[in-house]
Amino acid sequence: MNDHTIRTVYQCNLHILTPVHVGSGEKLIEHFDFFRQGGKIHMINSSKMFATVEKLGADKIMEFTQAVEDGDMVAWFQKQGIRQDRFAPYSLTFSGKKTPREIHAHIRDAFGNPFIPGSSLKGALRTAIIRKLAKAKDDFQVKIKGTNPKYMDQAICGALLGRDPKENLLRTLSVGDYAFQPDQTSIQQVWVNRLTSKTNFAGKFPIHIEGISNNTASQGTISFDEFLPDKDSEKKCFRFKARLSLPWLLEACRNLTRHTIETELRFLEGTAGKPVEGLSGFYTLLSDQVKNLSENEVIIQMAWGSGWRGMTGQLLESDNLTDDLRKKLRLADKYLPFPFPKSRRLTLVNGTDSPMGWIKLSFLPMEEVKKAEKERQRQQISLQKEHQRREAEEQFRQEAEAKRRSELEAMTPEEREIAEIGVPSVLESRVVEIYNRIDEFSEENKKKLAEVLKQYWETHGKWKKGSDKQKRKVEKVKGILEER
Repeated sequence: MNDHTIRTVYQCNLHILTPVHVGSGEKLIEHFDFFRQGGKIHMINSSKMFATVEKLGADKIMEFTQAVEDGDMVAWFQKQGIRQDRFAPYSLTFSGKKTPREIHAHIRDAFGNPFIPGSSLKGALRTAIIRKLAKAKDDFQVKIKGTNPKYMDQAICGALLGRDPKENLLRTLSVGDYAFQPDQTSIQQVWVNRLTSKTNFAGKFPIHIEGISNNTASQGTISFDEFLPDKDSEKKCFRFKARLSLPWLLEACRNLTRHTIETELRFLEGTAGKPVEGLSGFYTLLSDQVKNLSENEVIIQMAWGSGWRGMTGQLLESDNLTDDLRKKLRLADKYLPFPFPKSRRLTLVNGTDSPMGWIKLSFLPMEEVKKAEKERQRQQISLQKEHQRREAEEQFRQEAEAKRRSELEAMTPEEREIAEIGVPSVLESRVVEIYNRIDEFSEENKKKLAEVLKQYWETHGKWKKGSDKQKRKVEKVKGILEER
């Protein structure tokens, strides 16, 4: 084994560019799993709701069951004087005019928080990896003769990634989960748009999904195994087709994204319809964003809405999808006059038709992250110490001030004025004012006042220098102090 680390780990910052949906497999039903009030859709905790109904008794349970069947659950709870937000753990903003009949739920953890599973992101990266591996081999072919078209993906993946789990290249790539807060999700109305003719692109029907909102972010980790590739280099025990690393993976993702953008813009050429202009503008802007990424960033599409090409790696160009091949692979073989795929799932982002699932990934070496965290903690400790020092100084000042006030209260008026001159912040006009009444002081206090006046003028450079008027003041003080 080599002398370097077993795994190379990166912190991966994930930023949502367009809404991302990773389905839990559950469809939420209106008036049972959720209800709407104004611009909010409230999600129901079924266990809490049933427990609330159960406490009302058998008759009410029957009424509740009938209300659910009639679609009057909300009105029924209102009639019982029960606020439904008692068993609605979270709410989502919804601006649509028509309330959804059902919503495809986003996957959540055991605490009800939405997240993007590492497996979903790894699936998107896998697509980029497959395409890069395939394009690196000009003679790469998979014979479909005798192969069930339904399982063609297994043959392709086996040839590129490894034919059994032991040899699978993706063993060397680990991807963590990405957690989000409940308020970072929203209800998206997604329109299935498709070609109705070779030149017309139009919406067919909407689907409502719960997804991670755009402009939200999360952090996770991605790591590359170093031990297994080293062993493979030494003994050829895995026969990996490549050694995965961050630069290799970034290049794979960039190649796939550039191809996706080019393919989509070509698909939209010569077509008309409501979404075409917005979608063309989106991909043009995305192309500019891709060009301006830093060396450790990449933009990819993942999860629901990425479509057939997103799942297969776009191994086949449009020109290669002949009618015969589409029939064999059963790729919309009833619509052969149309290009495949002919439909897109679009949602509105800032008022513009946009595809789902586009994200930006930024990678930082974990060593740098840990170093930055240590520096942040050091600065935080330093700030805490400085704060504590200032608090101690302020407490000392307040205690000293309280002591001084206490001492002043115990003094005579003359003693207070003598003490006042010794205060650093005393105004010169106030010193002159006190000096002018020096003859009114008792003999004992007159001498004390003279001493503090001498100290004040020495400190301010006026004991040996000054105007004639100042010199006369000094001479008078010297006389009181019996100095010549």
